[in-house]
Amino acid sequence: MGARHDRIYVYYPRGTRTGGPEALHQLVDSLRRQGEDAFLVPIPGTEDTERVAEYAHYDAPETELEDTAGAAVVVPEVWFTTLAEVERATPYCWWLSIDNSPVFSADWRYRDPWRSAARNAPPAEAPPLDIALGRRVVNLTQSHYAWAYLFTRLGTCGSMLSDHTDPAPFDALELTTPVARGRTVAYNPVKADLVTEVLAGLLPDVTFVPLTGMTRRELAATLARSAIYLDLGFHPGKDRLPREATLAGATVVVARRGAGAYYADTPLLAEYRLAPTDDLVERAAELVRAILADPETHHLQQKGYRDQVRTERSTFDKQVRRIFVEGRLGDDGSEP
Repeated sequence: MGARHDRIYVYYPRGTRTGGPEALHQLVDSLRRQGEDAFLVPIPGTEDTERVAEYAHYDAPETELEDTAGAAVVVPEVWFTTLAEVERATPYCWWLSIDNSPVFSADWRYRDPWRSAARNAPPAEAPPLDIALGRRVVNLTQSHYAWAYLFTRLGTCGSMLSDHTDPAPFDALELTTPVARGRTVAYNPVKADLVTEVLAGLLPDVTFVPLTGMTRRELAATLARSAIYLDLGFHPGKDRLPREATLAGATVVVARRGAGAYYADTPLLAEYRLAPTDDLVERAAELVRAILADPETHHLQQKGYRDQVRTERSTFDKQVRRIFVEGRLGDDGSEP
């Protein structure tokens, strides 16, 4: 079967180094490895920003958009409304996150009341959701959380298109054994920082290591020395840091918020995915104590998660081919 599209344009924020922009690089790279004519297009206003050097290994050249029949235009969710301007090409929206899309930002209060009361609560006002547009475009979802949310809000079946985590930086390290990692907990201070501060107060004999201001190599090395990776914040998509942490050999603990609530997105036993109840911090402290008391056992219990993360690239390539080459849409990620 030949390609569905003559050319595929993927919009991205040039110069931004986060999980979303890297996923957009991965999409173009996968398409090109599979023989498709695919390119990145800088989102207007970012054209003069220097490209992220760490993404240079992806085959993801840039070009300018030509809105022609036979082409495809893919935008991340933050640019969803601009698809209304696409007249000839086939429009795709890749929902890397539900929460970062302006059209759904006001829904946070219903999805996670705890978060809406936090210091970084989103504004109550948001652009109205164009349901007709949401049903006209081809919706791609990076997580099962996003797939289920779009199905509920739009009545449309999106197509699962995840991303992948590179194990190479972790394979290059000599990983410390679980026991030798000591009483260390790594965390992302951007998420649930206040909760982590309270938790640290309950565990004065534990060293909490903030993952901030690090290169990818430094991040990998820090995770490889950490006994636990803790993320009690919201998971707007299938987050990258928990997956990197498991490759580094840390035991992962998350809150059941967003994609963290879905086993399909975060395949950890229930005891490592804590419900966001009023006693969340106390239960997290108990779990941290239990893991540090027997790190080898808890490390072994997460082998399945580590193994799945290592297969992500092949799964991603299959999803890309299914959507953009074979035109099989609406897969919720359960197909082999």
